[in-house]
Amino acid sequence: MRQGQILKITNSDPIGHNMNLTPWKGKSFNPLLPRATVASKATFDVPSLLAQPRPFPVKCNIHSWESAYVSVFDHPYFAVTDENGSFEIRHVPAGEVKLVFWQEKLGFIAGRNGREVEVKSDCVSALGDIETTLPN
Repeated sequence: MRQGQILKITNSDPIGHNMNLTPWKGKSFNPLLPRATVASKATFDVPSLLAQPRPFPVKCNIHSWESAYVSVFDHPYFAVTDENGSFEIRHVPAGEVKLVFWQEKLGFIAGRNGREVEVKSDCVSALGDIETTLPN
């Protein structure tokens, strides 16, 4: 998400959850998200989050298997891969840029500073396959 956007957490379950957000910069949030009713979902708006140096965890302290990560950027050049691992970032200015990859189990792929990529104007810059190895 972009810095300045509001993160909306929604619960459609018949049981309550706890959303423990621990950003690296800014305040932590630990709201109880009540159970949904038959008529509506329970929602909670997280106050504006600052841009972060890396994704931060979101966990439910009630149900330990429920977790996620949130990335907050101060620019519009980011993407989440689809089910095949493909992604597209539109309108990147032409020139040499650093492309940074992060994966939950691997962390930063190609390091925190990323990989140099040349973006040409008015065309698609295909990267090909990016090979990774999961830890044991």
